[in-house]
Amino acid sequence: MAVIHIASSDIPTDRSAIDTESFTATVRRVEVPHRGPRGWHHHGDHHVIAYLISGKVRIESGPGGGIITEPSAGDLVHERRFVTEATSCRRELRVLPP
Repeated sequence: MAVIHIASSDIPTDRSAIDTESFTATVRRVEVPHRGPRGWHHHGDHHVIAYLISGKVRIESGPGGGIITEPSAGDLVHERRFVTEATSCRRELRVLPP
């Protein structure tokens, strides 16, 4: 199938929304309270694509955290697989991975 359309009311929260041989997409809403830095971590063999609904986050990556990006509401973020990063929220953060 060339186009997969899943209505918002049909997006599952307990499993991947799209799961094919070469691609998997899991959609979930994340609400994070204001907090300081989160420890260094990575998401393994998974790309992370997130759309920020509200709030602002600071993402540090690269050697010694020298690469800094600060996406905010309305921004789209892509973290490649195996990228080690640390995040901190400036205020309550709402994220919807598309």
